[in-house]
Amino acid sequence: MIDAFQEAYGLGITNKCPIENARLNDFIKRKELVKMLVFFSVKVLGVTPDTTKIGCDQYADMQKASDEMKFYTKIWCQLEIMWMQPNGVTPMKNFYPDQYVTRAQFGTTLSRLIFGRRFNGEKPYRYTRHLAALKEFNIIKVITPNLKETRWFVMLVFSRTRASWLVEEFRLSAAAKNGAIALK
Repeated sequence: MIDAFQEAYGLGITNKCPIENARLNDFIKRKELVKMLVFFSVKVLGVTPDTTKIGCDQYADMQKASDEMKFYTKIWCQLEIMWMQPNGVTPMKNFYPDQYVTRAQFGTTLSRLIFGRRFNGEKPYRYTRHLAALKEFNIIKVITPNLKETRWFVMLVFSRTRASWLVEEFRLSAAAKNGAIALK
């Protein structure tokens, strides 16, 4: 946990220091995860948001959010990875910033960042193939979909992803529209 925290802090994924202030055992909310994911996506994975994408600042429930949260939510929307309509392009009406993130949501997001949309599934279990792929590559070991994620687990998974060969292997294959790389 300490190593994952130090790595995340060094990358700007968290700015809470010392470690006692990082609330590592707290469940993570969408508005908190989005900031961490933007830093991980851009700084570690080298994903570039589509800044021409419209509608990413229109989430109805983000109007009262801080400017910082609006910024990270907009960037995340421009990456077109999660919290979009089923077409994968149109932003959802609401972002639900105070909702806790489940393993299914986090795993799907991370899988799309690594593998592109290769493991997308159909309703009602869109996350199943994403979680199975992350388990196969030892990024996430327990794939209980409704488990609420903690801040330390997100940092641990980011660390595992960086330490694996997955990013180099899969992200160098072919560019997808959103800047993520898809498998050959």
